Amino acid sequence: MASVTKLIKDFARSQRGQQLVEQVKEQARKAENRRKLEELRKRYGKGRQRRCRRRLTVPRLRSTTALPTLDRHSSLVTRPVG
Repeated sequence: MASVTKLIKDFARSQRGQQLVEQVKEQARKAENRRKLEELRKRYGKGRQRRCRRRLTVPRLRSTTALPTLDRHSSLVTRPVG
């Protein structure tokens, strides 16, 4: 059985595949479609990942001692672990 990538390559090299490639290129030249693609890229692309803050993960401790943390008002409080 042929792999999926081989099937895709074979289709892309076929006459119908080449016709679809030309249609895609034609649509990509339109300014409206380029604008839509840019919006999608901003929403779902790598740029969004860079803007999001990464949550710091702290490994769970097995002890039941309280760890000092900062609450919403930046005062030092303790919370139980576990």
